[in-house]
Amino acid sequence: MRRERDFGDSSLKVNFMRKLVLLTILLYFPVFSIIAQKSSTTGRSKQAQTSVKTGKIIQGQKTGKNIKPKQTPDKASKPKQTQTVDQASRSKQIQKPVKTDKSKQSQTPILTKIFETEWKNLIEGLKTEDWEKSSSLSLRLLDQMKIDDDKKRLAQLRYFYLFALAGKIFQFSALGEPVKEAEVWKDLGSAVSSFIGQEFVLPPRRFLDDCSQALNYICRVKNNEKALRVTATNTEGTGIHSFEYVLFDQKIDLKEFNNKEIFLGGKLKRADFNDDLTKTWVMRLFFENGFIRVILTE
Repeated sequence: MRRERDFGDSSLKVNFMRKLVLLTILLYFPVFSIIAQKSSTTGRSKQAQTSVKTGKIIQGQKTGKNIKPKQTPDKASKPKQTQTVDQASRSKQIQKPVKTDKSKQSQTPILTKIFETEWKNLIEGLKTEDWEKSSSLSLRLLDQMKIDDDKKRLAQLRYFYLFALAGKIFQFSALGEPVKEAEVWKDLGSAVSSFIGQEFVLPPRRFLDDCSQALNYICRVKNNEKALRVTATNTEGTGIHSFEYVLFDQKIDLKEFNNKEIFLGGKLKRADFNDDLTKTWVMRLFFENGFIRVILTE
C-alpha cells in the first residue's frame, strides 16, 4: 500500500512540476519576445546610422529613429543654375559696349581755323604738284573744319581738293594704272556730289581783258557780260584740271580789275566730267551767285 501511495504522490509531483514550467513559460514568453525585438531593432538602427555616416544608403530597412538619409544634389539643377549665371554674365558683357558714353569716344577734332604751318604745307604740295600729299591733306582739313573763317579757307579747301584729285587722275593715267585711276574718279564724283550748293573760292589769278588762248587767267565769256571763266592747268600747261565758269547776278564792270590779282567765288551748281583723257581735260565746273575779292597790296 505504501508503494502505491508513493507512486501516486510522485505522479502528482510530476504533473505539478510540468504545469509550473508551462505556466512560467507562458508568463515570461512575451517579455523574451519584447527583449529580442528591442535587441534586433537596436542593431538595425546602429547599422543604419553607420550606413548614413559612411554615405551609403540601404533601402528597405527601418530604423528605430526617423533618420532621413542625406539627399544627393539634383544633377539637373546645377547646369540650369550655371547656364543662368552664364547667360546673365554674357548679357552683361554684351550690354557694356551699348552703354558706353559716346561723348568719351575718340572723335575727330573740329577746327575753327587752320594753322598757318598746315596751310603753307598744303600750298607747297599744290605748287610742287604732289597730288597725293595735297589731296590727303586737304581732305583731312575738310573733315576737321566745318565752319568757314574770315579768310574763306574752307571754301578754298573744296576747290583745292577737286584740283588735286584731277592731278591724281592725270598721274595714274600717265603711269598706266587704270585701277587706281578709276578709284580717284570715284572719289572725285563723290566729292562733287557733296559739294553741290556749297561755296567755293578759287585761287587768286590775274584778270586780262583780252586773254585769247591764255591759261590760268580770269577771262571774259563771249556774249555773256554776267560771267567769267578760267582754264586751270598744271604748271607745264599739259593737262587741264578744270574749265571754270562763274555766273554773276548782274553785269560785271571789270575795268578796275584789269591786270590785278583777284579771287573768284560762288556756289557750285554742277560739274561735267571727261572720261576720254586724250582730250587732256578732266572736268567743267559751273558756279552761280558769283563774287569777286581783290587782293590789296601795300
